Amino acid sequence: MNYLGAYLEWVLAHRLWVVLLTVAITGVATYSLSNAIFASSVIKLFFGDSPKYVAYRELADEFAGNDVMVFAFEDPDVFTPAGAERLEGIVDELRALDFIKRVDSLASASRVTAEDDELIIERYLDRTQHVAPDALVDELRADPITAGWVISKKSKATAMLVELSPDPDRPIERIPKMLEEVMSIFAAGGIEPASIHRAGIVVESTEATEQARFTLARLFPMTVVLLALVVFALFLRVWPVIITGGVAFVSIIWTFGLAVAIDPEVNLLMAMVPGMITVIAFSDIIHLYSGFVRKCQFGVEKRQAVLESGTEVGVACLFTSVTTFVGFASLVFIPTPVIRHLGVVLGAGVGIALLLALTLVPVMLTWVPGIDAGTRGESSFAGRWLDAALALSQRVSMGWPKATVAVFAVVIVVCGYGASQLTIESSFAKRLDPDNPIRQSQRYIAEHFAGANFLDVYVLAPEGRGLLDPETFRGIAELHDTVEALPEVDDALSLVETIRLMHEALTGSKGLPETREQLAQYLLLFEISGGEGLSQLINEERSRLRMSVRLDDDGLRHLAAFGDRLKVQGESMIGDGFVVKPTGITYLLGDWITFTLDGQRRGLLFAVLSTALMMVICLRSLRVGLLSMIPNLLPLIVLGGYVGGVWDQADSDTILVAVFAIGIAVDDTIHFLTRLRIESARTDDVDQAVADTFSFTGRAIIQTTVILCIGFSPFAASDYFSTRIIGTLLPMCLFVALVADLLLVPALVKLGVLRFGPTSVDSARAAIAPKLDDA
Repeated sequence: MNYLGAYLEWVLAHRLWVVLLTVAITGVATYSLSNAIFASSVIKLFFGDSPKYVAYRELADEFAGNDVMVFAFEDPDVFTPAGAERLEGIVDELRALDFIKRVDSLASASRVTAEDDELIIERYLDRTQHVAPDALVDELRADPITAGWVISKKSKATAMLVELSPDPDRPIERIPKMLEEVMSIFAAGGIEPASIHRAGIVVESTEATEQARFTLARLFPMTVVLLALVVFALFLRVWPVIITGGVAFVSIIWTFGLAVAIDPEVNLLMAMVPGMITVIAFSDIIHLYSGFVRKCQFGVEKRQAVLESGTEVGVACLFTSVTTFVGFASLVFIPTPVIRHLGVVLGAGVGIALLLALTLVPVMLTWVPGIDAGTRGESSFAGRWLDAALALSQRVSMGWPKATVAVFAVVIVVCGYGASQLTIESSFAKRLDPDNPIRQSQRYIAEHFAGANFLDVYVLAPEGRGLLDPETFRGIAELHDTVEALPEVDDALSLVETIRLMHEALTGSKGLPETREQLAQYLLLFEISGGEGLSQLINEERSRLRMSVRLDDDGLRHLAAFGDRLKVQGESMIGDGFVVKPTGITYLLGDWITFTLDGQRRGLLFAVLSTALMMVICLRSLRVGLLSMIPNLLPLIVLGGYVGGVWDQADSDTILVAVFAIGIAVDDTIHFLTRLRIESARTDDVDQAVADTFSFTGRAIIQTTVILCIGFSPFAASDYFSTRIIGTLLPMCLFVALVADLLLVPALVKLGVLRFGPTSVDSARAAIAPKLDDA
């Protein structure tokens, strides 16, 4: 505390130099911002240098990847010669784009038949010359290779599967422009873009980028305006608005300047940083300003009021910032580079906001008009409301402490049961609002074709062996049939279907060839007869085979677990030595999310334990510090109870709210208990100490919670789940924390559970002894 007081004395003695230094550093940070590169590679965002991604990319480069965009549309003319020609033109132009690797559509679909023991492979689009449209549609639906893939199961809608060229450095921000190019080609080919349904992991991640831009362009300004209005409504003065807004703005510039200096690439996750830092900065400043106002109201001279409030409240702000920093820093436990970077940036932002609050706020307070002694703002509606809420809280918690604690105990039990029902899943599509066009398109494609959740399953032969051994191929066929029969699978495509079609066409009987030579001949015959797409199913050495599976469940963790089960099941069917390898972008994402959840749990545990340690250090009492975690953990328990009890599944990003909540919600507990420790040193009367604590810090606690909740509320307008819960679930946690601080904490104090020991009280008494002597 003495160090803080000395720092504040130095700041006030060198105000001009402090301001000039702040301006200079802000200029440097602004220059650093000019070097920012807005680039968010999906690969870097989620996988970094993951060996599993490298292995997937090796297979995808040889065969085909599943970072695919699905475009579905209904145009009956494509089954006519003129329409078929237009469709071919669209496909040719798409293939000419440098960012597209392949296009699967009706233009590449072929019909397999035989005549006089001669294999005939004829493109379906060529058949538009002599087959009626309705008959052609029936043929396509009867073909297991095209049904559900390029032709709808229930209408005349067709689909294109467009795979992007591999580019691990491709920024997400570039994909919208790529999509615009694709849609312009459709429009030039006579297909109205508004009638096209889009789905796939690439499309969904692109929509997430657009939502991040919306957050920066719309929601952040809304946050600033709302915060300014709330601060003015609470204090009925312009100065608090200028102080909070100015310091928060400088905090953002410094934070982003530092972030760009560390890594010039600014990704979409950074979109939440300005809003988070603004709200956190407002919280610290409001506590400092409220403490200053209270000192002035008690007749303390303005400069002395700045020093005393800065010293007393500043210590609490220091510890609240440390706990908030710990909450954000716990993100480094998540094994993803960009999320770790986000944790570092947010943690640094908290420290920067505190430094600027303790530096610039005291300087600015010496410039504002004085506040008359005895003025409490009773004429303000907000002031009267705050005092009434505090009086009611004090009356309930101190008058009926046992009943108050009992009510909270019931809440903990009920929410604990709800939390026990919690299951966690992730779906990029479901993170979008149900009315979002991409979400609607996904439902359309799943209903008319097959699910847009792709899984690649590779069968790899051991060295020196191939896949054309009849027994081995029968095992692969058994795996294919097993996969297709599973309820969560919409469709599966592999070489097995092509071989079966050829065998039936050439022999008239269903089944598979019985010899290795016959299998090899079928593949050779398919190629020389003009068949396309064989390289996407099996490699030239016939040692690797790819099966593409489409699932109706868009849960990423479910898909990854499903792939792991297929691996075990498939290897038992095919035989020893053969490897069944599930992979693909969505599989890797599901695996990554499970891995990330482990990191989030470790991070949350770290945040809880670190917060408990900070509480012990801050309150100078092991018992009180540990017991104070009861109200601090209550928001997390309520969050888990609500999500587990109300939602069928919780998205994995919900855990981030818990991490943020433990770091932010603990702030008011720290402010209340640190003040209670000071007041306990002034009087042995518990009721009086609690009353004085309510009087000094009660308003600021409610004010900061209101500011935080309103500050985060614009995020609720986002169409993206991960952003929206910052504006819904996080304010809920903060409100629960406020109720616990105003009711549960005083009740525990009254019952003697949260009671400071002689050592803690004596140290507080020694710290305030000079002020008591002056009084």
